[in-house]
Amino acid sequence: MVYAQSVIDQRCIEHSLKNVRDKCRTELKGDDHREQRRQLLQEASAVYQAESAEQAKERLAVWSTQWGEVAHESVATFERDFDATIAYYQLEGVTLEWVRSTSLLERVNRQLRRKFRQALSFGSNVGAEVALYLQIQRLHAKWNRTSWWQTSHALSLNLQQIYHP
Repeated sequence: MVYAQSVIDQRCIEHSLKNVRDKCRTELKGDDHREQRRQLLQEASAVYQAESAEQAKERLAVWSTQWGEVAHESVATFERDFDATIAYYQLEGVTLEWVRSTSLLERVNRQLRRKFRQALSFGSNVGAEVALYLQIQRLHAKWNRTSWWQTSHALSLNLQQIYHP
């Protein structure tokens, strides 16, 4: 409702590959298939290194054809919701490596947890909200390739205008 169609549904690539790995282990059991499993997963991972969504779909088709007879359930697992795992190609102005390996929300949550573990506790809800806001601004600056100095300077000027019009 708030963001309308501006937010895309990005599925986590790491979880997709984990699901393929788990399915592959049940289809290609034993030590004699270890190298085959490794190759299947390595090639599945390479699908996501494509330069475009079209190229990723082409790589998927080749991979599916190659592994379809040997590990058809793994192929079906990988193909399920594939378009949602390559949704990051729709993003403009974002370094694909930042969003390719996992959904942006998971990455942000991981970065926030890492920062807030250091704080141990906050004196008030306002303090926690300010810390969260500043951390989000820091991540936004990084994504936009803006220095933290520029961002924090702009924030302080905005605060001065709010409190001293």
